[in-house]
Amino acid sequence: MIFRNFCHKIKWKYLELSRNYSHKILFFGTDNFSLPSLKLITKQNDLYSRLEVVTSFKSKKNPIKDFANEQKLPVHDWESLKNDLKIFSEFDIGLVVSFGHLIPENIINNFHKGMLNVHASLLPKYRGASPIIYAIKNHETITGVSIMKIKAKKFDVGDVLAMKEVSITDDILMSELHDQLANLGAQLLIDCLKHLEECKPIKQDESQASYAPKIDKEFCKVRWNEMSAREIYDLYRALYSYKHVLTTFKNEPVKLLELKKSNEVIEYNIAGHLKFCKKTKKLLVHCVDGECIEINKLLIAKKVMSASDFNNGFLKNINDFENFQIAIRAGILGYFFGIALFISITMEDKYKSFGIYLAFLTFFHYSEYFVISLSHPESLTLDSFMLNHSIQYEFAAIISWIEYFVEVYYYPEMKKCKTIWIIGSTICLSGEILRKVAMLTAKKSFHHLVQFQQADDHKLITIGVYSWFRHPAYVGWFYWSIATQLIMANPICFVLYLIASWLFFKERIHTEEITLLNFFGQEYVQYQQRTKTGLPFINGYITTN
Repeated sequence: MIFRNFCHKIKWKYLELSRNYSHKILFFGTDNFSLPSLKLITKQNDLYSRLEVVTSFKSKKNPIKDFANEQKLPVHDWESLKNDLKIFSEFDIGLVVSFGHLIPENIINNFHKGMLNVHASLLPKYRGASPIIYAIKNHETITGVSIMKIKAKKFDVGDVLAMKEVSITDDILMSELHDQLANLGAQLLIDCLKHLEECKPIKQDESQASYAPKIDKEFCKVRWNEMSAREIYDLYRALYSYKHVLTTFKNEPVKLLELKKSNEVIEYNIAGHLKFCKKTKKLLVHCVDGECIEINKLLIAKKVMSASDFNNGFLKNINDFENFQIAIRAGILGYFFGIALFISITMEDKYKSFGIYLAFLTFFHYSEYFVISLSHPESLTLDSFMLNHSIQYEFAAIISWIEYFVEVYYYPEMKKCKTIWIIGSTICLSGEILRKVAMLTAKKSFHHLVQFQQADDHKLITIGVYSWFRHPAYVGWFYWSIATQLIMANPICFVLYLIASWLFFKERIHTEEITLLNFFGQEYVQYQQRTKTGLPFINGYITTN
């Protein structure tokens, strides 16, 4: 085997020494990806007898034109040359490297050795103008370069003569991979030119084709509610040195100039939630997968800012406004709590049950914020009031009010039953107390939203009310919810709330227990075995192992 390889190398060397290449080359290129190929060709004096360059004169910055002038190579403007077919017949081969223009068939046919193209992907994957960007953005682990024959009417569809792979590392930037592939493509192009007669064209498999079109503004935008931290970082790497990652802050356009994945955890789990870390002096943004992106530099209001500058100039003002909004919400809840007491004490019996309901409702939302401020103040936000829990939650509340007042109008007597008030109020109060005790017991391990990444201080709580039920906060909320309809004597909404709440908590507990099993493993399995969820006919996520 060694002897055979040795003989094979001698054969190629002999062919190279004995062959007079004397290609008449017309080189087509415009940018820094083209440059290594042109440079390497000029160093191969035995490769060509004539070399001239075609490029675009439209761009003021043109490295191909500059280098060709330095080397005293004839340079032609594509716009002026493309209608002059005579000159193309003076060359026997055309080399196209990142040219960006579709070459007409009548020009291609003038080169009797054809036209070759260097493409920065493993064709037929990522045909088009932006193969490197798409490869990084899609977190590919392998890419490469292809040498193919130019065909008329379409980009990147010709037969492939040669191909070479490279690995894509997790942190490589587009500019780095760009240069790596440009140099690799240049070397592969030279190899093809030296062994052009031995290269066997292979047709591309159309069923495997994918495309990498030009990058537009929409491509550059971060979608915080959809993209993981890894996907956002990959987008940043893919666009690096070419375009900027785009987002908005309070409807103000923002360009993210420097970012990376972070190991930090933001306590309040909302995708797109922004926090300035005083310790590291960086901006942290929570992503949909529970991980964070760290922003070091950005551009907003036409100013380049560090994370600290952005915090001082924007975030602090926003925080002051958020504090004002918190005060407004607390004031509104207090106002309606007062109205609720007034209705309960002074109005006719048929309206008193609504007053009791309204008192429980306003107290629930105020106490959500208040208890979090005691047990886990770092995670406090405007959303801690739980007023914007979901559209479904708000819709359900409105439907219950409609039912109540319709029945008050047509069946006022059914709203006067004090026994139902007392039973409903007792269940409602018990559920409220159970939930708030659970929140205080769990402290920093309690979150309003399911956590998909374990914080350092997230512990498995099994004491107190957590020794009664695995999810005491959900148990309390479930019974509080249906009891509000019992207080108002809403038979229709009582049934609807019972079904909707049960389905909601069934799905919520299933999702949460998957993450808890990932966090705590066998410890949580043992906890499941000795403690029920606390909700009827809901077992949670039970492993079969």
